[in-house]
Amino acid sequence: MVRGQQKPNTPFAMADRLSPFVQPTPKTKNTKAHQDSLTPRWRHSGQPSGPLQCQPKSGVKQHLNDNDSREETMTGRVFQLAGKVGRLMAVPAAAILLIGSASDATAEKLRVGYLKFVTFGGIYAAEQNGWYEDAGLDVELVLFDSGPPLLEAMASGSVDVGALGGVPSLRTMSQDVFPLRIISAVADVSSSLKIVATDEIQSMDDLRGKDISIPWATTQHLVMGKALAQHDMTFDDVNLIQMEAIDGQAALVAGRLDATIPVPATLEQILASRDDIHVIFEPSDFDPPVAIFDVWVAPADVLEERGDEIKKVLDIWHGQIVPYLADGNLEEVRDWTGRVLGSQATTEEIEQKLSILTLHNSEEMAEIASNGEFKRMLTEQAEFMTSVDIIPGVPDFSEGLVTDLVAN
Repeated sequence: MVRGQQKPNTPFAMADRLSPFVQPTPKTKNTKAHQDSLTPRWRHSGQPSGPLQCQPKSGVKQHLNDNDSREETMTGRVFQLAGKVGRLMAVPAAAILLIGSASDATAEKLRVGYLKFVTFGGIYAAEQNGWYEDAGLDVELVLFDSGPPLLEAMASGSVDVGALGGVPSLRTMSQDVFPLRIISAVADVSSSLKIVATDEIQSMDDLRGKDISIPWATTQHLVMGKALAQHDMTFDDVNLIQMEAIDGQAALVAGRLDATIPVPATLEQILASRDDIHVIFEPSDFDPPVAIFDVWVAPADVLEERGDEIKKVLDIWHGQIVPYLADGNLEEVRDWTGRVLGSQATTEEIEQKLSILTLHNSEEMAEIASNGEFKRMLTEQAEFMTSVDIIPGVPDFSEGLVTDLVAN
């Protein structure tokens, strides 16, 4: 098949715009097209984003090349300010406007941020089953495309507790952006992220000099960095393009990228969309094996003020959601992935995707929190991130890791 040629009727909606949260502000004219490119890529309370057309590859690269420094990302540009003058005062008005209806929530609501990954469908299932209400919680679920914008919302005081990737959480902690605390594990997701490429790329070694995309300072960033390192490469050996995972997979399918790490829930659909897209690196290829956690986090002040409510959220995750998913109750998750991710995955396919994750029930989480295993694995993850300059240093876990709510 000719590079860029797609099968008709691709079975899922792709997005076209680069996320403003992981890109520096482009130095371009204030055109309508430019304004469209800054449209926020996330929605609230499970509302799916609509199908959009992918920008040309030249436009993607121009958008990136117009920027001087990748350190002017959300964590660099907005969070450096937040770290100076406090969580509730520092975020610019524009950032608060992007957060939208989340900032309108009443003070009594506990606002729970989560991501568009199949792992987090259990949070939606808990709401559908009334488990938060049964626990006496008034919860508002707030949905994000990735971890950095969730943390931006948390820095502004618009999200109280969140489930997201460990990479943006560790980066925020290492930069002392605001007093963020890791409070539990969501899952070990190291087995869920795969590198896919076109048929011009037959192995990791073929990525030298090629265009690859990742969302900056995310779990995909860590996986790509580790995979490159295992093949004696660094990010300097490839043409790295920063964009959200959903945008990267759209560009790959459109023939405007050579490789990326897609959203796990849509991996099979990505592979089915073009004959020449295939997996070139799987987590099982890591030697030695790695553990990469998604984590639960909360700001220190919210944890102090609303710790009892947050403990109930964690109890529901480990004590109800994880066993519920393990028992194969996936109808709500299938509904959520269909509406939010545009996925047509069956419950059997979702079960297979969840089976490659390590989810911890209450007893298992208490064990790894109490015996230091959770801290050890987070430390190893942070040490590698430091070695490839994703973060400036290993965070102080004696203060930043608070597992009292889940430990024995």
